[in-house]
Amino acid sequence: MSVVGGFEIPIGLLLFGALLATVGIMLLGEYRKAFFENPRAVMSFEVFTHITQFGGTPGYLGALLVFFSAFFLFAGAIALVVPLAIYAANLWSTLFPSSAS
Repeated sequence: MSVVGGFEIPIGLLLFGALLATVGIMLLGEYRKAFFENPRAVMSFEVFTHITQFGGTPGYLGALLVFFSAFFLFAGAIALVVPLAIYAANLWSTLFPSSAS
Protein backbone atom coordinates (compact mmCIF):
# COMPACT_ATOMS: atom_id res chain seq x y z
CA MET A 1 0.00 0.00 0.00
CA SER A 2 1.33 3.40 -0.94
CA VAL A 3 2.04 5.91 1.81
CA VAL A 4 0.40 8.81 -0.03
CA GLY A 5 -2.53 6.81 -1.38
CA GLY A 6 -5.94 7.62 0.01
CA PHE A 7 -5.15 11.09 1.32
CA GLU A 8 -6.90 12.94 -1.51
CA ILE A 9 -10.30 12.93 0.18
CA PRO A 10 -9.18 14.23 3.60
CA ILE A 11 -7.05 16.92 2.01
CA GLY A 12 -9.96 17.82 -0.26
CA LEU A 13 -12.27 18.07 2.75
CA LEU A 14 -9.79 20.34 4.52
CA LEU A 15 -9.39 22.56 1.46
CA PHE A 16 -13.15 22.76 0.90
CA GLY A 17 -13.68 23.61 4.56
CA ALA A 18 -11.04 26.33 4.35
CA LEU A 19 -12.69 27.70 1.21
CA LEU A 20 -16.12 27.77 2.88
CA ALA A 21 -14.65 29.48 5.95
CA THR A 22 -12.94 32.11 3.82
CA VAL A 23 -16.06 32.87 1.81
CA GLY A 24 -18.24 32.91 4.93
CA ILE A 25 -15.93 35.28 6.80
CA MET A 26 -15.65 37.54 3.75
CA LEU A 27 -19.46 37.59 3.44
CA LEU A 28 -19.85 38.42 7.12
CA GLY A 29 -17.27 41.20 6.76
CA GLU A 30 -19.10 42.72 3.80
CA TYR A 31 -22.39 42.43 5.66
CA ARG A 32 -20.88 44.22 8.68
CA LYS A 33 -19.44 46.97 6.49
CA ALA A 34 -22.77 47.49 4.71
CA PHE A 35 -24.65 47.48 8.02
CA PHE A 36 -22.42 50.15 9.55
CA GLU A 37 -22.66 52.32 6.42
CA ASN A 38 -26.47 52.21 6.13
CA PRO A 39 -28.32 50.11 8.72
CA ARG A 40 -31.77 51.05 7.45
CA ALA A 41 -31.05 49.79 3.93
CA VAL A 42 -29.63 46.51 5.24
CA MET A 43 -32.63 45.95 7.50
CA SER A 44 -35.00 46.75 4.63
CA PHE A 45 -33.22 44.19 2.46
CA GLU A 46 -33.44 41.61 5.26
CA VAL A 47 -37.16 42.20 5.70
CA PHE A 48 -37.69 41.96 1.93
CA THR A 49 -35.82 38.66 1.64
CA HIS A 50 -37.60 37.28 4.69
CA ILE A 51 -41.02 38.14 3.26
CA THR A 52 -40.27 36.77 -0.22
CA GLN A 53 -38.42 33.69 1.10
CA PHE A 54 -35.61 34.63 -1.30
CA GLY A 55 -33.05 32.41 0.37
CA GLY A 56 -31.59 34.27 3.28
CA THR A 57 -29.66 37.40 3.91
CA PRO A 58 -25.89 37.68 3.58
CA GLY A 59 -25.48 37.55 7.36
CA TYR A 60 -27.35 34.26 7.66
CA LEU A 61 -25.58 32.78 4.65
CA GLY A 62 -22.19 33.81 6.03
CA ALA A 63 -22.96 32.24 9.40
CA LEU A 64 -24.13 29.02 7.70
CA LEU A 65 -20.98 28.88 5.59
CA VAL A 66 -18.79 29.24 8.67
CA PHE A 67 -20.82 26.55 10.46
CA PHE A 68 -20.53 24.10 7.55
CA SER A 69 -16.85 24.88 7.11
CA ALA A 70 -16.26 23.78 10.71
CA PHE A 71 -17.94 20.47 9.89
CA PHE A 72 -15.77 19.91 6.79
CA LEU A 73 -12.59 20.91 8.63
CA PHE A 74 -13.40 18.51 11.48
CA ALA A 75 -14.28 15.66 9.10
CA GLY A 76 -11.12 16.25 7.07
CA ALA A 77 -8.94 16.31 10.18
CA ILE A 78 -10.45 13.07 11.49
CA ALA A 79 -10.17 11.43 8.06
CA LEU A 80 -6.51 12.47 7.93
CA VAL A 81 -5.48 11.54 11.47
CA VAL A 82 -7.03 8.06 11.61
CA PRO A 83 -5.14 6.57 8.61
CA LEU A 84 -1.93 8.24 9.77
CA ALA A 85 -2.34 6.67 13.22
CA ILE A 86 -2.98 3.25 11.68
CA TYR A 87 0.05 3.63 9.43
CA ALA A 88 2.21 4.72 12.38
CA ALA A 89 1.04 1.74 14.43
CA ASN A 90 1.84 -0.66 11.58
CA LEU A 91 5.22 0.95 11.06
CA TRP A 92 5.99 0.75 14.79
CA SER A 93 5.10 -2.95 14.92
CA THR A 94 7.22 -3.60 11.82
CA LEU A 95 10.27 -1.74 13.14
CA PHE A 96 10.03 -3.08 16.69
CA PRO A 97 8.46 -6.55 16.52
CA SER A 98 9.40 -7.49 20.09
CA SER A 99 7.25 -4.71 21.59
CA ALA A 100 4.15 -5.84 19.68
CA SER A 101 1.68 -7.77 21.77
